[in-house]
Amino acid sequence: WGQEGCKGNYPPIPVMVATSTPTLQPYVISNFNSDSVTISSSLLNIDGHPGDFSDNTYGGSPANTIDNPFIFPNPGDGSNFAAHIYCSLSDPPVTTISNGVTTVGSGYPADELICTLVSGGASPYYNASSFSGIQFEINIMPDDTNTNRVFQVGVSVVTPTSIAGGTCTSGCYNYYQAVLPGPTGGWVTETYDWSSIVYPGYGTNNGLITNFLTSMIFFQWSFNDNGGLKNTYTDFWVDNVQFIP
Repeated sequence: WGQEGCKGNYPPIPVMVATSTPTLQPYVISNFNSDSVTISSSLLNIDGHPGDFSDNTYGGSPANTIDNPFIFPNPGDGSNFAAHIYCSLSDPPVTTISNGVTTVGSGYPADELICTLVSGGASPYYNASSFSGIQFEINIMPDDTNTNRVFQVGVSVVTPTSIAGGTCTSGCYNYYQAVLPGPTGGWVTETYDWSSIVYPGYGTNNGLITNFLTSMIFFQWSFNDNGGLKNTYTDFWVDNVQFIP
């Protein structure tokens, strides 16, 4: 009680004024800072229907299990939260016969972080034509052993009709893509203009992605062994996802 300023009374306490979360720029998809999977409500062209992030794993016998929830306190790029996907990945051969029992694997298992985009009312599409590309921060951890790491964009023409907005009936899943780096040794920024996200070389070649920017459905980070049928481990972080104005 000998602190200067007490003298029989408590010193004045500053008034704490609550501040709102800063409004994100209209090109920012998410920085995860509200610990939420929902896309920023300030993003251009969402018209009140922003979409969200999810994760998915497929393949495996027994089935692979992915971490969920997948938003965690950020370990190092200055942001409050980030998406973190980590789990093992396995798949049996496409067809195996043992003791008369046939087991069929997918052949292409993958662990994925997915961002589903919509724009307005019942529309399943997002109009990304206002932007010149996309950018995000990624940290691929040293224990990630996948041999194929890609960033993919699903538009109507390459997405099967079983997915809302998809118009593809054959030769599907040839999503436009860009190759991601190997383990990064920390956070790095990946920037892709649309010309860097290209036809992957299988299925129908529908031309440039710029022909379909008004019918974008989702994009995803897909980690897999590209049909190698080996057991791998997935471990990566993503943050500060945004379009390029």
